[in-house]
Formats: sequence, structure tokens, C-alpha cells
Amino acid sequence: MSPPKVIVHEFVTGGGWPLGEVPFDLASEAAAMLRAVLADFSAWRTVRTVTTLDRRLEHFTLPADEVVCVTPGQHASVFASVLDHSDAALIIAPETDGVLARLSAIVEEANIPLLSCSSAAVAIASDKAMCYDLFRQANLPTPLTRRSSFSAAAQAADRVGYPVVLKPIDGVGCEESVW
Repeated sequence: MSPPKVIVHEFVTGGGWPLGEVPFDLASEAAAMLRAVLADFSAWRTVRTVTTLDRRLEHFTLPADEVVCVTPGQHASVFASVLDHSDAALIIAPETDGVLARLSAIVEEANIPLLSCSSAAVAIASDKAMCYDLFRQANLPTPLTRRSSFSAAAQAADRVGYPVVLKPIDGVGCEESVW
């Protein structure tokens, strides 16, 4: 019996980036995460790993048992095809615009075991306002948080007090730190 095949899919390096050039810094960070996970699976020696790689990044080396190249614009079909031949999946993707939740849901809909959080959990964790509300309901300590548009953030900060960090509800990073 052959070992189970696990797809380890990283969105940016795996063909999910839109047409145009893939930002080198972002691709390098994404590839580092992917390499680390693939190396862990390799050290485990009990599964075969398959991953996808955007053709624009073919110079990247990945320690997977199988690397499937993805032509720009073909991400969805290649991902579905590789998923059809996998026994489990681990997804690495940005939470922005629901990308991680959407890919996780595709895995769930294919009845493939997802080796990470469910799409429902990802959707909750990706929404900072929803997390804040849930943390408060559970009496967990959490920083004072207020919803605001970026154009009204200065007025909201005056009401809350400083220091203030402005973050999008979904997505990564900070738009600006206000001190």
C-alpha cells in the first residue's frame, strides 16, 4: 500500500496570484512557509507530498515529492485536479478577501480531510470585528476595539484614546499606526 498523498498548497507560489508579476518579497515569504511545512512532512516520512508551483516562479525549489506547475490563470482547475488525487490537504493562503476560507471550503466540499482549521473557523478568525465580539462574549481579555471607516478613524481614535492601531477587518498588516 502506498503512503497517503497530501497536497500542501500555498496560494501565492501555487498559482493563485493574478496575472502580472508576482511580487518577489511576497513570493519569497510564501515559499519559506511552504518549504518549512514540506520539510516537516518529509522528515515525518509517512506521506507523499504534492504541491503546486506558479510557472512564473519555476526557479524556486520545493522539497515536495511532486511539484505540479501552474500556468497563470489556471489555478482553480489545477488545484481541483491535484485535490482529486489527494488523501488530505493543508492550505496556506491569505485571509484577505476570504481566500483561505474559500480554498478550505473547496477541500471540505471534495470530502478530503483538511489538516487545518475548518472554513467556518477561518471565516470567523479572518474577521477581526467578529473575533472581538466573540472574545468579549467569552469574557476573554482583548484590546478595546471599534469599527470605523478609515476616513473616520481619527474621530474614533479621539473617542477611544491613544495609542491606536488601524487594521482592516479582513486582511493582514496595518494601514497606519497612530501615536
